[in-house]
Amino acid sequence: MEKAGSGRIKSFRLLLHRLKEERLIVAEGPKIYREALGAGLSPRVLLVTEEYLERGERLPYREKGLLVTPAQMSSLSLLEAPPGLMALFPFLSPPQPSRPETVLALERVQDPGNLGTLFRNALLFGVAQILLSPGCASPYNPKVIRSSMGSLFSIPFLEDVNLSVKLSSLQKSGYTLYLTSPRGGARTDRVRFQRPLVIVLGNEGHGLEETLSALPHTRVTVPTTGRTDSLGVATAGAILMAQAYSAGLDSV
Repeated sequence: MEKAGSGRIKSFRLLLHRLKEERLIVAEGPKIYREALGAGLSPRVLLVTEEYLERGERLPYREKGLLVTPAQMSSLSLLEAPPGLMALFPFLSPPQPSRPETVLALERVQDPGNLGTLFRNALLFGVAQILLSPGCASPYNPKVIRSSMGSLFSIPFLEDVNLSVKLSSLQKSGYTLYLTSPRGGARTDRVRFQRPLVIVLGNEGHGLEETLSALPHTRVTVPTTGRTDSLGVATAGAILMAQAYSAGLDSV
């Protein structure tokens, strides 16, 4: 395996600062690497340490690999304890469905960990498409990739969507909108979810924009003890997606 010189390391570092522009995702460690390969992706660049190779694990696309020292890997890695394997994959969203039964719309969800967790839960609970408004964390952010545990590779998504326009259009074509609220909405465990549907979640600190709240919708609230201000968008989203999914199973 060829050793990575200073020029290759510099080029890799520059790409790390242009992930969204280059449509690249970072896979660190064997799990995310395998998830990317399983989604049909092929690495553009693969870096690996000699210590990692000594484990004897199977390494697809080994011929594309560049050997780096632990110090070089540490200088590039986004993790406190680099796993010894790091790759960049060209990536675009999977093909968009023509009429998805369940859509998740996210309005200015800015925390990468929250966004990745929402992707992971969306895959678990049968969401067929995710709409991201301007101001959402980038799906190419490495923290999103890690917290999604590879789910990002399997769910079609659209970026920079004007949600007011898009949701209005979906509503006219027969979709029911479910907007979350910390209080005052119908209890999620008592809602009769009607498909096709859109679950709409808002910004972590400020909730939904008034233009979205003004659209005809069903407002839903997760019942809690009320001992904290809110559940957090990732937790509320998981509960709502799970209950919408369960309602769909009951109707079969």
